[in-house]
Amino acid sequence: MNARKKSRRRSVAAVILALAIVLIAAAVLCALVCRVRTVRVEGNEIYSDSVLLESSGIKTGSFLFAVSRSAAAEKILHRCSVVKKADVSIRLFDTVVIRVEEQSPEFYTTVGTSTVFFTADLRVTGVAESGGPTYDAVRCVLPKVKRADSGERIEFYDGTGEYISVFLKACAAEEAFPSITEIRAESERDCCLFVGPEYKLKTGGNSEIELKLKVGFAMLQNDRVKKEKTATIDLSDPKEVVVKPGRPE
Repeated sequence: MNARKKSRRRSVAAVILALAIVLIAAAVLCALVCRVRTVRVEGNEIYSDSVLLESSGIKTGSFLFAVSRSAAAEKILHRCSVVKKADVSIRLFDTVVIRVEEQSPEFYTTVGTSTVFFTADLRVTGVAESGGPTYDAVRCVLPKVKRADSGERIEFYDGTGEYISVFLKACAAEEAFPSITEIRAESERDCCLFVGPEYKLKTGGNSEIELKLKVGFAMLQNDRVKKEKTATIDLSDPKEVVVKPGRPE
């Protein structure tokens, strides 16, 4: 009986040892074979493959299964302001796929040392260091910003800001929106926009804002205004537009 038990124990131990050797060999083989050798980037038009790869923090040669997909996606969203969605996946045995969805921002403003990109409804699409590209977004001067986090709406210290969204939406809906070079919206009464450095359109509040903007952009095609070359167009009363010649302040 004892001999049989010992024989059985030896057999079980041998099986366990064999399995351990197989698992260790498999782990070593996996560690050697499953390395990041190819990174495929999809969905990008504005950012290059190399910029997105560098932003993700993924290194070629690293262990494939050690890649933190969620962390890589978060890094891309944080560093690449035009990317509104990022997804990172792995493919056996050596490939990482970065899939992004880009959204060119409509507006941007400066908060401290950062450039904040946002939509007409004040949703932040990204935050970047000042001095970088602005992707043809329109520069906005806003009231003092309390908070501007990616994916969230901009918060202001005075707690207001709804008038800004109304004004920006009206501007973005205009056919002539691409000609706008700057928007100032520190207060509702003083909202205005610039078309180049030559022309300033003062709206005098958001009342009849769509009409005011249509009248204002139509006035820019007026021969009298064109002849002046620089002017401030006061649209406070769209029925009695006041044109003040001279470089706008």
